[in-house]
Amino acid sequence: MAFKVKKIVKHTDAKWFEFDAESKVLIASIDNPDYQISFARSRREFQRHDAQFEMGQAGVIEGEKTEYESQCYMLANHVMRDWQGVQDADGNPLPFTSENAEALLLGDAEAFLFVLNSAREYAAELRVELGETVGKPLPASSGKKSSAAKARKSAG
Repeated sequence: MAFKVKKIVKHTDAKWFEFDAESKVLIASIDNPDYQISFARSRREFQRHDAQFEMGQAGVIEGEKTEYESQCYMLANHVMRDWQGVQDADGNPLPFTSENAEALLLGDAEAFLFVLNSAREYAAELRVELGETVGKPLPASSGKKSSAAKARKSAG
């Protein structure tokens, strides 16, 4: 069987998602490498903290963040890329920064779910796109052995 190079999905791109008629958010795939690395580190940190307590024992380590707070940070820094139409508490336009995005997610569960679900939806779209590309038949070959196959046979 020959080695085959598979097409890689570009999870680093982002797509605009409309939240409502006035606002939209530029969102990357939940499968993008930066988010996935941050998520893995966050899970390991939670596991280390959990290991400090015995079964059935509840405890909190000083300065420890909740899983929700960690998710808000990761989404704001690694999934959300920009926005339009987002306003501050006084109704003034709010510029996109990761700090503003994190504050929005921490204070608005609907916004959090919108970003998370949109990022998952975009990841699914990219996977389908990859499946359609990979599923296309390759052009027929001439049936001749490649140079690499000839070299392996003569070496063996």
